[in-house]
Amino acid sequence: MQFGDTPDASAKPDIGRNIAGWQYTSSGRIAGINGNVDFDIRYDSNTERLPEETQVRQHLVDCAMQWLGYNEADGSHKAIIDIYNSHTPLARGYKLKYTDSWCAATVSAAAITAGYTDIIPTECSCGQMVSLFAKAGRWIENDAYVPDVGDIIYYDWDDSEAGDNTGWPDHVGIVVSVQDGVIKAIEGNKDNAVEFRTIPVNGKFIRGYGVPDYASKAAAREPEYYLHAIWHGNSIAKALESIGEDGSYQHRAQIAAANGIVGYTGTADQNTHMLNLLRIGKLIKII
Repeated sequence: MQFGDTPDASAKPDIGRNIAGWQYTSSGRIAGINGNVDFDIRYDSNTERLPEETQVRQHLVDCAMQWLGYNEADGSHKAIIDIYNSHTPLARGYKLKYTDSWCAATVSAAAITAGYTDIIPTECSCGQMVSLFAKAGRWIENDAYVPDVGDIIYYDWDDSEAGDNTGWPDHVGIVVSVQDGVIKAIEGNKDNAVEFRTIPVNGKFIRGYGVPDYASKAAAREPEYYLHAIWHGNSIAKALESIGEDGSYQHRAQIAAANGIVGYTGTADQNTHMLNLLRIGKLIKII
């Protein structure tokens, strides 16, 4: 076997990327074959390069944004509470009722949907969630802190503005943006709906911030995949169950998020995409 000259060395791929193909030469020679032969090289690495931190942060916001407008009046907020209640173990063993306050549950449901429960504690109580952030060393007490996208903002409606607010937190949201000294947050149970709020940096009522360790989600790691499923049907739920995994909608939503499927709603295209990945052993596993 002989290699000819590389036709275009500048076309050599960046091997640091996950998968790349490159025609090494078009003038190779193999004994027994007349004429030139193309030689192609394929580089394939199993190392998964996770998104940059800004993308990781935005993913949580995107998960919450899909519920914008959900409300108590038409009962659409129940879908958020169902996601919260689907996560085990339930915080302090309490199953949230549809009539309970649900601002903290909205943040938790976004974390569940995004696959971020390892960096965002799930809770239905603002105060308990603050305690968990503090225990993890991810709580910022300073009201004047300038947050980043994806930070968790807490409010105390009894803020007297006399020094740093240290009262019991009454409400919570997710920071969507910070521009010209103004914070925009998305919040569940704001006037009984999922709505935006704007508030100045260091504004009255700000209690503090939970700051999830998004950087830990933005490093290279070896992905773990679900077992290869030999499944001839078209149901991703049944295919997952065939390998001993949970096929529920809530679990599939988490798997979808881990595999880059944003805003999973269980459409045929989304399910088929996951099923195809599972069939070839490339469906990233939730760890």
